[in-house]
Amino acid sequence: MAVLARLFIYRIRGWRRWLIIIAPIVWFQLALLSTGLYPDYIDAQGGVALEENPFFTPDTAQLHFDEIAQSGQRPLAYLFYVVDMVAAALLAMAFAALIGFGLNAAGPGLPPHATLLLLPPVFLLLADFAENLIFTLCVATAPAPATLLLAAAGVVTGLKFLGFALSALVGICSLIFGLWRTIKSPR
Repeated sequence: MAVLARLFIYRIRGWRRWLIIIAPIVWFQLALLSTGLYPDYIDAQGGVALEENPFFTPDTAQLHFDEIAQSGQRPLAYLFYVVDMVAAALLAMAFAALIGFGLNAAGPGLPPHATLLLLPPVFLLLADFAENLIFTLCVATAPAPATLLLAAAGVVTGLKFLGFALSALVGICSLIFGLWRTIKSPR
């Protein structure tokens, strides 16, 4: 955690921080939308992305994974999960960079426990990686994935949404605080 804190609070600064913050938007547009990967993946599920519905039931998951298997789109799903892992890493880094901006603006008197504010992006990253892993296993074992695996898919997707909400909340508050401190400080 100390390495993460040093990296995102003190080492990554200026234009590099803002580049990291916009990276997931650019990646999503270029790798997922402009290539057609994300729309095709949604179509393979029957038109609604399972990842966009937190805490879904095993029956709902079964329908989506069966649709992928029956449409012959398993390779597309596997490719999507790999590309989505990159998107998850970029998104977590963007939130960490936003939070680091606010923590850096707090100045040298930063209490050590303030670095715990970097935990939500780590939680988001782990939940998103777990989601992709479980979804990969569900697609690989469709049409008969274990009910426990289907239930786990719904839970980790819900946890990913929780991680995103916490990261966004802390990130936006950090951005506002950082901008306020930057504007307020004498030049």
